[in-house]
Amino acid sequence: MKRWILLSALLLSGSIAQGAELLINGDFEEALDVGWETLLVGDGASVDRGQDYDLDLDYEAHTRKLTGIGQATLTQTRMIPSPNVDFTARICPHAVASGTAWAAAGVGLSYLDENNHVLGQTRICARTAYCTWTNGPTSHLIVAPDNSWSTHAFSLEDELVNLPGIEPNAIVRVRVEVFSYVNHC
Repeated sequence: MKRWILLSALLLSGSIAQGAELLINGDFEEALDVGWETLLVGDGASVDRGQDYDLDLDYEAHTRKLTGIGQATLTQTRMIPSPNVDFTARICPHAVASGTAWAAAGVGLSYLDENNHVLGQTRICARTAYCTWTNGPTSHLIVAPDNSWSTHAFSLEDELVNLPGIEPNAIVRVRVEVFSYVNHC
């Protein structure tokens, strides 16, 4: 079993700042400890960056979690000036599981209030059949092609239409997460 996500670029930009990038090292051209926090749970969890994952010379980030239960994630939490912020990610997720085990790989956005409580989430991911994540008033899943590069871009303001349980003006921060999760693989 293998679950992984490859990212060539993540961009969170604010229109108030006239296109200024809000993420630190969103293109992964610097070491992953610049701007990103790493969380590895379980055996076979890893994160790295390299130039050989895509067909260009730029760096990409790679998270991977093999069998068992756990995750490999890169996270970054940033203040946003308003929900009028654009998000772009170029990803290549892969998720495989057998039986009732499940796996998911992708990129997620958690919308946080002033006390850092999660108000809701958007996940762009490949996931297996028994993944427990569902759409709801505070959760939106965007299915990404498994094992294929794709670009996803939207304004947070537009995305919040899919999350009617979130009051847009309550969002103060966004946590970006690059993830590979497995459960009983």
